Amino acid sequence: MQKLFIFIALITSLQACAQPNEQTNNPTQSPQQTANQDISKMEAQQLLQNIEAMIADKSCQQVSDCDLLPVGARPCGGPDSYLPYAPNKVSDPKVLSALNQAYKKKIQDYFAENQIMGICVATPKPSVACQQNQCVALEQNLQIQ
Repeated sequence: MQKLFIFIALITSLQACAQPNEQTNNPTQSPQQTANQDISKMEAQQLLQNIEAMIADKSCQQVSDCDLLPVGARPCGGPDSYLPYAPNKVSDPKVLSALNQAYKKKIQDYFAENQIMGICVATPKPSVACQQNQCVALEQNLQIQ
């Protein structure tokens, strides 16, 4: 009976270790730092929404009307993703570029402030196409031939 009790206690303690509470994830982090992280995430999300709104019109006649916008950042460098868009449909390319740079910087700052490391895998750049008069990103065949 005593061995059963020890076994149950051991399993319970291991489960508690395997499921960390988000607030105890970083015990040295103050509530203010947590709030600042949340604000930073919200600001980054708002920037991304603004970028997506600026490139929402993806209409095209041919593939040369389309391009890919590298967006965000990865901890080891490079963009997090590529969004298809129609550059000639963007009302102000300078504003789009500024928003994109601000978003990238916000993400990079978040990584630095929170000491986030990545696995250093590059995001493959898809190809772009004009399908049904819309710019779309096509997944590349990533198999080695």
